[in-house]
Amino acid sequence: MSTLSQQIGARPIKLHERKAVLRPLNVEDIGKSYLTGINLPEVQRYLQTDRQLTKTDLEDYVRQNNSRADSVLLGLFVDDRHCGNVRLHDYDGDQIWLGIAIFDPSFWGKGWGRAMLKAATSCAIENLDCRKVLAGIDQRNDASKRLFAGCGFRETSRDSDGVIVELTADRMTSDRADLLPLTIGTANFGMPYGIVSGSGQIPADEVDGIMWICAEQGLDSFDTAIGYGDADQVLGQAALRCGIGSIRVTTKIPPLAPGSSLEDLPDLLLASKERLGIGRFDTVLLHRASDLTEGRADQVFDALAVLREKDITAKIGISAYAEDPIEAITERFDLDVIQIPFSIADQRLRRNGLLEGLKQRGLEVQARSVLLQGVLAADPASLPAYFCQVGPQLAALEKLAREAGLTKLGACLSFVLGEPSIDSVVIGVNSKDQLIELIAAAKSSPMLPGQTEACAWPDPQMLHPGNWPAH
Repeated sequence: MSTLSQQIGARPIKLHERKAVLRPLNVEDIGKSYLTGINLPEVQRYLQTDRQLTKTDLEDYVRQNNSRADSVLLGLFVDDRHCGNVRLHDYDGDQIWLGIAIFDPSFWGKGWGRAMLKAATSCAIENLDCRKVLAGIDQRNDASKRLFAGCGFRETSRDSDGVIVELTADRMTSDRADLLPLTIGTANFGMPYGIVSGSGQIPADEVDGIMWICAEQGLDSFDTAIGYGDADQVLGQAALRCGIGSIRVTTKIPPLAPGSSLEDLPDLLLASKERLGIGRFDTVLLHRASDLTEGRADQVFDALAVLREKDITAKIGISAYAEDPIEAITERFDLDVIQIPFSIADQRLRRNGLLEGLKQRGLEVQARSVLLQGVLAADPASLPAYFCQVGPQLAALEKLAREAGLTKLGACLSFVLGEPSIDSVVIGVNSKDQLIELIAAAKSSPMLPGQTEACAWPDPQMLHPGNWPAH
């Protein structure tokens, strides 16, 4: 009978973060950082031991787990650095127990616990066919209670020692949205944004309503920018009020003026990070891709790479337009992420093959402008006269949605979510009701029947909201 270690060992679990994997732990992996970290008071207080552990203790623990058919000890390795463990144990073919620990203090408060927990539960349910994942949490460990609750676990019992929580397969796949590749855009948290009726800057109470829905649904990924007014502060305060334990944030550096100091970038990002209340950014993008094509492109990239090296951000990249020299930039520089406009109205990067090429080069691809600031989902009669010139394309979208039994929002999401080269979709909402509608549409988005080419706008100038007339 093969052990769980052997079953999982053939396919290490890749996390979304840069160069991070969960894989079965071997005796050879036990190093000074593991021994030191596991004996820290902050870690020891939640372990079932009342003494300092030795290297021999850890070696025996690893061997014991590797030899059992019903358990596996997985190590979290980031850039080949061992910083945490997940133990899956007492597997009976139907359910499994889980325990988690990050023993390296430099990884605390940066979202790694959530990333590990999501990856391990997905492995248990999808790869091991578990119907249920359970965990025991020390009664004193409030941070772990919030972490497990934020990932969909529900309390089933408690006693004086701790709390038992569980996540069922049907809840993981049906009740929650945290497996959907959605990132909530926050431009309208900090400034007026959008062209359709009901758009503008969102009031603080509505922001809280949106964040409560995110907390309930496990949505923890947000897109912002330093140029979005006070959006980062609004987002950080709302996340705190609504009990979201940790959020993953993509931000963008404003266009760099010629001759501006690049040495100030770390301080600029650190100030925004403090307003957000996060340990680090998930991704930092250049808001203007041409900053990597002009005279000091190499210096700009070096400054961007420093942010990654200093762990101010996990990943770096660019926010680009279809007209930018995307291929040249991504071939020249070691980027992790590219954010591009992509929608049923804007299919240019799929048609020219660039979208597939980006994925083949290992880049994470984020799609934005999937609704063109709400225009694609709006009633055409409510739009400014400027959009009459794409009336046939808007009518084709309406017809396609009707034939598929979807709303226009659902049809637009189905198109983007159905593109295999897209890793995540950045999309903003104006209210909690819109977010509820968005989540429902994303969960039920089927493949679109028929052709979508008739929905594509022919004039590329119209696909850039910066070219739209003032309204």
